[in-house]
Amino acid sequence: MPAFDVTLTRTLPDRRGAFALPYWTARDDVPMRDVSSSLAAVGAASEVRLARPLPAARRADPGDPTSPAQAVTRAEHAAGLDRMVRLRAHDPEAARDALQRLRSRGMVAEISPVRTFAFRLDRWSDPVLKVGGRPGSWALEAVDAGTALALSPGHPAIRVAVLDSGISRDHPEFEGKVAGGYDFVSLGDGGSSGGLLIGDVTGRDPDWDDGPAAHGSHVAGTIGALGLAMPVGAAGLCSLLGYRVLGTALENGARIAVGSEADIQAGIKEAADRGASVINLSLGLGAQDGLAPHARAIRYARLRNVVTVAASGNHGSDTPVYPGAVPGVITVGAIDQFGRVAPFSGWGPHLDVTAPGADIYSADLNGGYRYRDGTSHAAPFVSATAALIVALGHERGATFRESTIRRLIRDSARIEGRSPDPRGGVGVLNMGRALRAAEALIEAHRRGRGTDERRPPWPFGFGPEGAAAAA
Repeated sequence: MPAFDVTLTRTLPDRRGAFALPYWTARDDVPMRDVSSSLAAVGAASEVRLARPLPAARRADPGDPTSPAQAVTRAEHAAGLDRMVRLRAHDPEAARDALQRLRSRGMVAEISPVRTFAFRLDRWSDPVLKVGGRPGSWALEAVDAGTALALSPGHPAIRVAVLDSGISRDHPEFEGKVAGGYDFVSLGDGGSSGGLLIGDVTGRDPDWDDGPAAHGSHVAGTIGALGLAMPVGAAGLCSLLGYRVLGTALENGARIAVGSEADIQAGIKEAADRGASVINLSLGLGAQDGLAPHARAIRYARLRNVVTVAASGNHGSDTPVYPGAVPGVITVGAIDQFGRVAPFSGWGPHLDVTAPGADIYSADLNGGYRYRDGTSHAAPFVSATAALIVALGHERGATFRESTIRRLIRDSARIEGRSPDPRGGVGVLNMGRALRAAEALIEAHRRGRGTDERRPPWPFGFGPEGAAAAA
């Protein structure tokens, strides 16, 4: 009998009243028509492939990111997304019964929960205690953003996708900066993880506006703010994409972020399909049963030559947090104004670099501003650096492989002659040094290539592992 991977999801009804229970991933040697017939044999009401959302040109309904696929790309196939299928049934017991029948027939190879998770939002700092020049300017100075922006001011064609609680539509810092987005949050009604869900959490829609937490707006400001009443975004002229994948809940009077693995991986897929050069993921959760959350979606993004950046977590230990611990993701911890690794910053062998993540001043609710602490606010400095490297290549006719960008960021953060803090990865982000290294790589290749037009123009451009081969 054919074998399938099955992933259980939370049993919340969708807008049609059906319960979505598991994802399957069919083995490569099983035709998808056999998957459909197997689903029908166990009484599943319908199926939805995870190889969605899709670019508008490849959707049955171009205006709906969740409309059916008209074709499957090589990247979707290589990442296994074209063979992931969600079962739907009209009640959770029917879905569970279908799963048991599949298992009894020897068709299920693996079960892994797709969880709904919650985490406390980062600590708000007190701006009254801050002294010095322009609020928050220390962070840009600490990573030498000025040198980087002088080498490349960024370019609107380069897009950084912020997968978070959304981006405020009416905040003046984002006027003309957000090129699009989508709301993937679909958590249902009532309680979640012990908290009461608030704001828009019941269905996917085109409105990426930030929720009651403003976590996403704060992150997005560090990357792309105009700089009206805060430091200019570290990615300069690069554009933003706002994907709302986190809802908000109240727990004992405090606001917490709530998310679903399914919503986040759908956001990763859409960001890659919509032309993001960089995806910022200031969120995370632990592994379960040895399975890494979001690994397939991250692989898909990397196959599309998208740089993925994630926070290391605010637990102050070496426990892996995902997607930061997924191989190939640039994982970022936090330092304070004195260059010390913040006590809350997650660390471990998966950590790449640190960046400013304490007393970060950026956009907040109702057009306001706030200081916040957390690795969530360190990650966007690295995302901005990656975007500027892409922009530099764009300006000079070069394309960097996403793995090369990761190497440039890591190598430029190393401190020569000094051992970095073992809790801080290879060192502190240096945007100026990273951009100079990227510029030197372009020039070195041009000198080496000379007039020999037979040589590939960019050996560090994406090849078998990138979008050129996978699109």
